[in-house]
Amino acid sequence: MAWRSADGSTWAEAGQLPGWFRSAGVVRGRAAVFLSEPSVDMIHVEQTDGSWLPVDVRQALEAPSGFISSVAFGPLGWAAVAHPDVEPSSPPQIVHSVDGTSMSVVPLADLIAPELTGDAQVAVTADAVLVRVTVPSDDDEATPARQQVVVGTPRG
Repeated sequence: MAWRSADGSTWAEAGQLPGWFRSAGVVRGRAAVFLSEPSVDMIHVEQTDGSWLPVDVRQALEAPSGFISSVAFGPLGWAAVAHPDVEPSSPPQIVHSVDGTSMSVVPLADLIAPELTGDAQVAVTADAVLVRVTVPSDDDEATPARQQVVVGTPRG
């Protein structure tokens, strides 16, 4: 169940959505949520009439049978870490939407060598989309954990 409040103290029902809550935010002044169901992960963006538009992030991938491991919302829209295959080791792709519905895709392998790509998380700030990637462990306890960060900013 989704709820809405203009003042933080009075709440009204905003609709019932399918799935389990994973994250939520605002895209261009409209509520947006990332939900998981047994067969699909989906972003839902609230429309001006109060209805919810489902956005299947996998449609932006070349092989839309995978899964979404991370979604973040912020002033620059939403961003997701998407895996085009159901295997967790499939090379992730970053899917981004400024308006909540149209999507662009950047394969993470274009930015970070695949052998250095482990778990990836996204964040969306007022001026950047950040992708934090954990470098896979070499199984030596003496080796410190490492991460790489990719920062995407708007043109201009």
